[in-house]
Amino acid sequence: MHSSTLASVLLPLLATAYRGDLTYYTPGPDSNPGSCGIGWTPGMDIVALSHIYMHSSEYPNGNLNPRCGSKISIRNVETGEVHEALVIDTCMGCAEESIDVNEELFNKVAPHGDGRVHGVEWEVVGGGEMTGGSGGSTGGSSGGDSSSGSSDGGTSTTGGGAVMPGLRA
Repeated sequence: MHSSTLASVLLPLLATAYRGDLTYYTPGPDSNPGSCGIGWTPGMDIVALSHIYMHSSEYPNGNLNPRCGSKISIRNVETGEVHEALVIDTCMGCAEESIDVNEELFNKVAPHGDGRVHGVEWEVVGGGEMTGGSGGSTGGSSGGDSSSGSSDGGTSTTGGGAVMPGLRA
């Protein structure tokens, strides 16, 4: 069985699902680290989580957040196929459960999307619980320019303090 098929069968059983908007951004030059201090290379599937999850009173410095280096699974809105992405950045314009990915991954997850897709489901791969955010499905939308698909990246020093299940280092 193909790994993405297996993941799509098992994913609902393994983790808490989050639902929000999917947008894309252009990361800095190759190997330029995002707010997590993790470099990337073309061909990598990467994601920026909302500043609400990435920054809290416990982790005001995004580089020290244990979410950095975690993987999430994102479900293709048309086919149900699951794609994994590495958390390397913070999305300052994203609502709590919205995510910002590189353009190549956006095109895999939402090939007919116009830069913003509402109601995309994503889940954390792995176990553990992390503070920050509310951990419930809010269906909120992310910030950024919906015509270009671009969202703000960057860092913040504020955030929530509730539990977001499933995120790990």
